[in-house]
Amino acid sequence: MNEEIDEKELEKFQIHFKAISELVGKPKEHIDNTLKMYLENIKKNENFKFSKVTFFEAEKQEKTGLYAAFAEMEVVAKNINDVMGFCFDYMPSSIEILQPKEFKMKEIEVSNFLNDLQDRLHRIEMHSKNLTAQTTNLKKQFVQVIRYVVLYHMQQDEKLTEDDISKITGIEKEMVIKYMDALVKRGELEKKDDKYVLTDKFKA
Repeated sequence: MNEEIDEKELEKFQIHFKAISELVGKPKEHIDNTLKMYLENIKKNENFKFSKVTFFEAEKQEKTGLYAAFAEMEVVAKNINDVMGFCFDYMPSSIEILQPKEFKMKEIEVSNFLNDLQDRLHRIEMHSKNLTAQTTNLKKQFVQVIRYVVLYHMQQDEKLTEDDISKITGIEKEMVIKYMDALVKRGELEKKDDKYVLTDKFKA
């Protein structure tokens, strides 16, 4: 997957770097195809040009049973800001600057670099907070759904064991115990021997 870069076009690019990207998972075909799509997405980005790409197909890892594929890339970029963007957007496992050997940057260039870095960090932080809020909200909704399913079946059957509830909800027994304990603390359920029953508080 090596590419010839026109000399005139190459003049636009100041930085030559090597990057390694790895993808782990299964099945094998999915990992290989996903990594190839990842490389194609980079190729479409006008800020970068590949000078060399070596693709290593996924191989099974003995310890985990998962498949790992990786690619070694040699890439040219216009400036250090684009290299930083590459790191944030494509998250390579490692990166090594090949050329130039030294950087001489003007004050304004350093300021722009740092401001761009701060902007990206703030966006990542905001995205992380939004994901956390969404996850928390989904957990609350999930717990409510489980609560209604459990309480509905308990109204029908009156008494249910943890195994019964696990079969009804499809949730592992360990998680069922946590949910049931929470409903007991809320006073909606009471545990008698190995079975849960509705309390007068819920019936009311």
